[in-house]
Amino acid sequence: IGVRAAGMSVTSQADPNQEVSLSGVGLQARYRFSPAWSLELTLEGLNNEKADNFDVFQRRTSSGVLAVRYHFSPASEWDWYALLGLGAADDEITFVDSNGTTQIQKFGESQVRLGGGVEYRFSPSLGVGIEGHLVGLARDDEQGDGPLYVGIDGGPVPAQSSGGEANLTVTLYL
Repeated sequence: IGVRAAGMSVTSQADPNQEVSLSGVGLQARYRFSPAWSLELTLEGLNNEKADNFDVFQRRTSSGVLAVRYHFSPASEWDWYALLGLGAADDEITFVDSNGTTQIQKFGESQVRLGGGVEYRFSPSLGVGIEGHLVGLARDDEQGDGPLYVGIDGGPVPAQSSGGEANLTVTLYL
């Protein structure tokens, strides 16, 4: 079981000027089913107070990802690994419309992550690590306010976006 500090930056595939950077925290649970292979379930809450080039003043993203990890050096204090994860995200966008009214829209996204990291094991039960992921996101146009943006690449949550995420992790192994 562990905690993580996360920072993610993604850019719309249709408009490279529509970029959003989010930061937050998360929880992780890992299960190593062989020396070289493990599963990780991650839950994160990310936030941004102002998205570039759109009148959004707050974006909150809650995500869950299930990843498989391959450990290159499972018996070492320095545990290098690669990961591939699939998950989903719920986005809540708060903005002021052209009439000056505060609006809240909700979206769903699917996501894929590919990356790696290294964890230093201080003891058999405590590790501290850093990770880097490439992230791909696709908006679900059938969920929440997604139907309002069918066929539109822009909007508060782009139809598709990609970027990266960096994490600092602290894990307690039971």
